Amino acid sequence: MTPQEKAESPTHARRADGALAAEASFGALTVVVGHYGSGKTNLALNIALLLARRSNNASVIDLDIVNPYFRTSDYGNELAASTVDVLGPVYGASNLDSPSLMPGIDVRIRTASKESPVVVDVGGDPDGARALARFEPQLAAHRDCAVLGVVNFCRPETAAPDDALAVLRGIEKASGTRVTHLVCNTHLKDHTTAETVLDALAPLIELSTASGIPVAFVCVPRSLYAVVHERIAASGLSTLLTDVLVTASWEPHDWTL
Repeated sequence: MTPQEKAESPTHARRADGALAAEASFGALTVVVGHYGSGKTNLALNIALLLARRSNNASVIDLDIVNPYFRTSDYGNELAASTVDVLGPVYGASNLDSPSLMPGIDVRIRTASKESPVVVDVGGDPDGARALARFEPQLAAHRDCAVLGVVNFCRPETAAPDDALAVLRGIEKASGTRVTHLVCNTHLKDHTTAETVLDALAPLIELSTASGIPVAFVCVPRSLYAVVHERIAASGLSTLLTDVLVTASWEPHDWTL
């Protein structure tokens, strides 16, 4: 299929519409929060790369100072190759347990714009979200800030909508911010199936109804996108195709997308 034929095909059009709807939830400043293991960092990286394709001045801020593993700072070289600037803990990528934040983060947050978008990857749970409270005045003053609450219904602590909501409310209290949109990132890593993704739709809608927080999109792994996209769209929800970018040191690591 030629690029022109691909652009004109109904399948491509539907996929483009879904992506545009998902991207509409991004702000010039996009903050990603959630429970440990919800896939926040992987989502933050995907969003940063997506924004970098539309701007040569995208940044990602690593605010995870409670967990020395699976940080956005660990992928500084790959992000730099994609024209994404990284600001994070001074000792990020070293696995030391007492990192401090590098200077310039508040300026980057304050000056985030559509031309210079910023993604903030926050540590998990209320403990990790406390670092965000340091920047609450800048977040509150920003006119285009989105706070995405990421939920993985396969995690035991957030398997039920009530439990997931309790975690999000705890994050809001600790950070002084409000979650503006929900993101469903239900997965079981390599064992994620179409049923894993689709079975999360009902509790996601229940969570949105109970919390009053709208759903931004459902994350769908590239390998499952063609299988589940239509069924998710039929539920009135948008999808965001995501790649697995965060891996353990012993797992295959390929950023050739």
